Amino acid sequence: MVIEGTTWTIKPEEIPQSVFEEAFKEADYIWESHYTDKESLSGRIRDKSDIRSDCLLGKLGEYFLMSEFGYVNDDEKWHDLISQQGERTEVKTMRKDRTSQYKIDQIITKLRNRKRDRRKWFFSTKAIVLLYENDVFEIHKTYDI
Repeated sequence: MVIEGTTWTIKPEEIPQSVFEEAFKEADYIWESHYTDKESLSGRIRDKSDIRSDCLLGKLGEYFLMSEFGYVNDDEKWHDLISQQGERTEVKTMRKDRTSQYKIDQIITKLRNRKRDRRKWFFSTKAIVLLYENDVFEIHKTYDI
């Protein structure tokens, strides 16, 4: 069970190379795709370097949840993790100094709106928001979406 307030400090030498490879593969796919919006959920326009940085931060957050709480990768395209209880979970990792509760609420609303999309492509039922600052990840909150 994920506990709000739990923290994890990155030790780069302990991160598997596969985490970096997956992040950069996803970033390249986003950058090269004609069908994917290059803006972040917060609406910030991103260049390739921004996308790579955001993908790495996200993959590090996912790695934390997998290694500490037993989540597994969700193989469905554009989905993140599955909990031990079988809940498809979206992971949003944000830089603490660049976010606010208002921005977090906007992102959660956008995730909820994805579930209403007529194309029915988004299946996650939970979202975990992680805040990142100075090599420390903190579980901010878990949301129903």
